[in-house]
Amino acid sequence: MNLNEKKPNKWWTEPDTFAMLALIEQMGLVHELDKKRQRNESLFRRLRLSLSKRGIHFTVTQIRNRWKSLKHKYRKIKLASYRSPAARLSAIESFRYFHMLDHMLVRRPKPGGREDDLTDGHALLGRSLADLDDHADSTASYCLFA
Repeated sequence: MNLNEKKPNKWWTEPDTFAMLALIEQMGLVHELDKKRQRNESLFRRLRLSLSKRGIHFTVTQIRNRWKSLKHKYRKIKLASYRSPAARLSAIESFRYFHMLDHMLVRRPKPGGREDDLTDGHALLGRSLADLDDHADSTASYCLFA
């Protein structure tokens, strides 16, 4: 580690996570990081550098693990079969990053192709922006709209 590099943080805070997700989207990395079996070390290094410029210090491994765990939890909620719509809504609302990840990861139909199973996220899109407004006092929300 260079002398001018900060020691990595130990825990992810909510603003850190929102900032990471916003940067992934702003940098156009969503599609590349969403691929399976993708060699993406260089992408996570770019992301680490961008985060550190904003005062958020994590290692490449920590960033990769955070991204993968958020994606896993999102997909688990998205693909689960629930006993009732209320149970599904409760699972969605309990995962505060769901709406942002849904906006980022929702499958859009390809021209001339058929829609993927995950397209129902469009109905939640307007709601996700309102949900993000609830966090307007956090620095991450500033990153989203700056």
